[in-house]
This record gives sequence, structure tokens and C-alpha cells, in this order.
Amino acid sequence: QSPVPLHIIKVMKKDAGKIMTTPNGATPLNGRIAFLDFLFCWPPKGGADVDVYSVMTGLHRRGCQVKLFVPAFAGCPGRGEVEADALSFPVEIVPVPRKRQQLPALAEQLQKALDGWRPDIVIVCHGYLLKTALIPMLKAKTLISRIYANEIFCLKDAFHYKDGAPCPLYLHKEPELCRKCAAEHLETQVKKGLWDPWTHEYIITRGWDSSFGTAHRNALDRLDSIIVYNEGIKGALSPWDNKVTVIPGGITAEPVVSASAHSEKQGQGMRVLMAGRVEDPLKGLAVLEEACCALRRKGYAFEVQVTHYDPFFGRPELKATGWLSHEETLALYRNAHIAVVPSLWEEAFGLVAVEAMAAGVPVCASRTGGLQEIIEEGKTGFLFKPGDSAALADVLEKLLQDPVLRKRMGDAAQQRALEEYAWDKVIEKHYIPLLKGFLP
Repeated sequence: QSPVPLHIIKVMKKDAGKIMTTPNGATPLNGRIAFLDFLFCWPPKGGADVDVYSVMTGLHRRGCQVKLFVPAFAGCPGRGEVEADALSFPVEIVPVPRKRQQLPALAEQLQKALDGWRPDIVIVCHGYLLKTALIPMLKAKTLISRIYANEIFCLKDAFHYKDGAPCPLYLHKEPELCRKCAAEHLETQVKKGLWDPWTHEYIITRGWDSSFGTAHRNALDRLDSIIVYNEGIKGALSPWDNKVTVIPGGITAEPVVSASAHSEKQGQGMRVLMAGRVEDPLKGLAVLEEACCALRRKGYAFEVQVTHYDPFFGRPELKATGWLSHEETLALYRNAHIAVVPSLWEEAFGLVAVEAMAAGVPVCASRTGGLQEIIEEGKTGFLFKPGDSAALADVLEKLLQDPVLRKRMGDAAQQRALEEYAWDKVIEKHYIPLLKGFLP
């Protein structure tokens, strides 16, 4: 889990209990929108929590009435852990005792909570298999779901990755094959009681049952709108194309920009940065390491910094930073010459790429998932085939030996990040038009 960004904590303290005002030039939005999130925690434990917080805060500032509903499951830590007083909008924690952790009882309890507030729109946010199972059971004027990764395609996890590559199967197309794969993958965890949030939802929803595929398609049919991060996910949901909208994630631009205000890089050596959860093998750290070894054999001298939580993790080619606050990570962006995002799986979005761009750093990223929509090839950075260390070495070499190219790409990257991915821009450009179409 990511540490809580300090700039988010500052915003929490500043906005808690405050009546928000509409930003200059922003479109007001009237209506009542309920957000239902099965995994939300605050302080945040991941990017989806910050996404929900940012969207709700932005809508609230535009005059919309918003309320967050979060089930807190007894016996399952990591859910419903919310400091409600730190939020600038109302939240209702719905306690779910063990005896009610079955679908009909859970649906009844959540529906009762929603009915008590009478929303015009219900947006089902982060969650895994429970979203599929509960959506057909919920009664709402308008029902929307936000997809955060690839959980819509897979029964075993949110990565949709198998045998060293993105999986070619999709739950809505091959439910029986996906059901058997998940049963094999999760069998040991289920038998030993090693229940993480995904396995917990797998048990509640009886994901191994042959009826789950039908429930999954029913959920997609029931939704009035489906929000996804990239065009690839939209294309995979082609049977529901008319209701799928691509909306990117966003960044809180101010602290990133302030961190990059001093454009002169400190020190003399060249620095390459890989930020994020680099300890996860699917993030591709091994690919970066191979590329850097190849470049050093050619005589290039540079430092590679990786935000690995263990400061003693290390290779001769890499420097692990240990745990960092968000401000400290922004300082790394400020002093980096090149950022690398070598993901192997299909990243739904790619927040670290956008943050690097906002700090004025060119990005070399895998041509996969949302990354290939964030990076403009040859303008804000370079794209390369996932897992291809030689291709990564080639594009790194271009940037290492050409300071003019680095500066031009860094400037273009910052401009794109601030124009397309600052939260106010994302909400104004994407969320307001979509939601206005469903409000009375």
C-alpha cells in the first residue's frame, strides 16, 4: 500500500467541514450523487481512494450534493477504515456483521442506506467481484460504475495477467474458462483462510459457481454508464460500447508544479528514475535493470533511483530510496533527467507517468494499457514494447545523449500533464458533461 501523500493530508485538514465554493470558471452541477465504494479507506491506502476523494471534492465544489457510502465488513481489515471528520463531504459507514455477509442481506442493507438519502445517481466505485454481484440487485434512477483496473475482465485478480503476459481471455466472453482458472489460482488461499479483499469477495459472491458469468453480463447490461481509464478497456467492452466512457485519472497539480519550479537539475550526474510500487514484479524493474546494464557496457554513466521501500534492496546498477513521503518523491522527479515506467501488465492508467510529466520530465514507458495514451510518442517521451529491455535501452540512449531533446520533451510533457490531467480539468471536461446528462 502506498503511504499517505502529505499534500493530500494538508488538503484534508484544510477542507474538513468546510463549505466548498465553485472554482472560477467551473460549471455548477445540481443534483444528488451517491458514491458506493467497497474498499475505500481514508487516509488513503491506494490510488483509487484518492481518485474517489478528488472526484467527490470537485463535484462538491461545483454545488453538487455528494455522499459516500462505505460498507465495513466485520473480520476483514482494510475496508471501511475512514476518518470521516477529515473529509469535506459526508460519508456513511455501513457496518456489515459476519451474519449479513451474504449477497441478499448485503444488498438489502446497502439499498436501505441509499434509499435513506434518495440520490439521483449512484456511482459504484472501487471493489472487485461484489460490484458484479450487487449491481443487478441495486435499485437506482441511474446506476454508473467506475472501473479502476482490469477487475471487470478477470475472476482471479485485478491484473488480468497470466503466464507472463496479459491474458487474452475475458470474463464476459469465456466465463467457464475464467471460472476454472480462478478456482485453481485461489484454491490454496481459500482453503487456508488467507483472505485478502479479493478472496473475501470471491467467497461472498461464490465466484466459483457457474452462475457468476451470467451475473457478470447482467451487471454490465444493468448499468446506465461505465467509466474506464483507457480506450483498450473500452474496446474490450464492445458489446456495451454505447455506454462506456473513457475518463482518465488526475493529479493535484499545485505541489507537482511547485516541485518542478526550479528546472535546473541539482548535481552533475545523470539520473534515471523509476517511481511507484517497484517491488511488484509486474512493474518491470528487471527490464529497467537489464537496459541499464547494456547502456553501462556501452560506456554511459548515470544513476538509477528506484522507490523501493527497502533501502537495503539493491543491485550495483540501482539505488533504492527506501520509504519516501510524497514531497520527497516530487523532489526525485524534480532532480531526475528521465523517468521510466516499464510495466509488464496493462496499466489501466499510469499515475507515476503523469506525475513525472507534470514535473517536466520526459517519460519512457511500456506501450501498454493507459500508458500508451498518456505518452505522446516522440513528443513527451518514448514508448517501447513491454519486457523489451533492448528497446528500452535504445530510447534511454537517445535521451541520455541529447540534452536539447530532454528539455523539449520535458516542457511538452509538463504542458500536456497540466492541460489534460489536472483534476479540475478532468472533472470539467469529462465528469460534468456525463453526469449532467443523467441529472433532472
